Amino acid sequence: MSTTFAVFDMGSNTLSVTGARLNAQRTLDFLYEGFAVTRLSENLKDGGRLDPQAKERLVTKLKFFLQEAKEKGIQQMLLVGTAAFRRAQDGKDFLKLLEARFQVPSRLLSGEEEAFYSFLAAQRAFKLEKPGVIDIGGGSTEIILGNLEQSKSLPIGTVSLSESLQVHDPIDDQVWQALGNRIHTILKDSTLEPKASPKQWIAVAATPTAIASCLQELPQFSIQKVHGFKITLKLLKNYLEKIRTLDLNTRQTLPGMDPNRAQLVPIGGKILEKTMEFFGVENITVSHHGLRQGILWEVLSS
Repeated sequence: MSTTFAVFDMGSNTLSVTGARLNAQRTLDFLYEGFAVTRLSENLKDGGRLDPQAKERLVTKLKFFLQEAKEKGIQQMLLVGTAAFRRAQDGKDFLKLLEARFQVPSRLLSGEEEAFYSFLAAQRAFKLEKPGVIDIGGGSTEIILGNLEQSKSLPIGTVSLSESLQVHDPIDDQVWQALGNRIHTILKDSTLEPKASPKQWIAVAATPTAIASCLQELPQFSIQKVHGFKITLKLLKNYLEKIRTLDLNTRQTLPGMDPNRAQLVPIGGKILEKTMEFFGVENITVSHHGLRQGILWEVLSS
């Protein structure tokens, strides 16, 4: 029987898990998916400590998903820490504590490693040799211009921007403009060259999949319908302009909207919009496959 493996991605905003095995056709059979909003980086300042309540939220959900994964027959598991663990003074210690408590190996990924795994997943998912990739997270955004030598992990994420700019709903014109300006400045200072922009682009992680669900007004989230969906820059701008002026309660009731993501979708959408503008991207393909699937490919195909 082939090995089954699950990756637990402990992000700044969400805990996501994917379990899979490699089949005879050398493709992945996905066996388990889990997702929960934990807001691990809530109130986190660079070099500060993780909030005790945020840590407890993560522990509670992690315990639940680990048990579910075992019940699904997952044999091997890996805990992965990203931006929040890198930013926090006690991030490494907390990761080691989780490893010891749950007896599951862990890895703290650098921004460059995040970019590598998202790029690998995008390549495998769409069979593209040199795609441009945007991976929008809660604490950072990874951008790859067709090869890993042209990649950056940027300090712009949905949670970090929301807290640093004190974004509240509805989002007024002044804050919306400030949000766009902050993102553009960081992109401009990144040394990434817009002229090197690839022809085909992939957007991974929660923001693009959430927006794809909203644009299609899906009654419930469907991996099959969001994976491969194309978002045009014009459609994205129009939709963001509509939803950023709504109060949170109203936004949560929109067709296709996950209520747990409603607060951060406009911010993540703005990161996607300004990045597309910066690199001259008119349309982008949404991928449900990102960091977790990239690690699964590396582990299961080795």
